Amino acid sequence: MKVKLVMIILCSFIGGIFITLITGILAYPKDNLIGAEKWGFPFYWLSRPVYPGAEKVINWANLLIDFFIWIILTFMIIYLVNFFFSKVKKK
Repeated sequence: MKVKLVMIILCSFIGGIFITLITGILAYPKDNLIGAEKWGFPFYWLSRPVYPGAEKVINWANLLIDFFIWIILTFMIIYLVNFFFSKVKKK
């Protein structure tokens, strides 16, 4: 049982990292302040001012929050799917 929980946690961390990085490709909703492009979801964690030669800036606090949100959601999904499959298997 402990090995299964460790594997679920490990998969959750990997999934959280993967989903966080994928959301960095997606533009943040456009109803924010004019003058900056932002990426990440549910909180933007990558931004760039709109002017020539501007570099992208990482908001580390939002990156960590996004990472932990996606870890928790991934853990819940994997755990629930595993739980339901174990219940169906017992019947």
